[in-house]
Amino acid sequence: MTNDYQQKLTNLARLISQHSNNLVELLDALLTPQEIIQLSKRVEIIRRLKAGQPQRQIAHDLEVGLATVIRGAKEMRLGKFKHILERKGVN
Repeated sequence: MTNDYQQKLTNLARLISQHSNNLVELLDALLTPQEIIQLSKRVEIIRRLKAGQPQRQIAHDLEVGLATVIRGAKEMRLGKFKHILERKGVN
């Protein structure tokens, strides 16, 4: 992703954080139902990894590829979800 798109996503995230009650409406407008499901599964992958569930079990339970779970675990090890996981509601 180029820096221009990263900046636009950062700006969008700031806007969403200021108007969080519109998040579902925005996601419904931007994403297909399948993309929303996949995004939800990726969040659940991170939640389960944080809880210490085995990667293969997560992949099986969520019906996703093991590579998807491994990628989430790698990003988690790199600290990409540190601040998100510390917030309430992602337990």
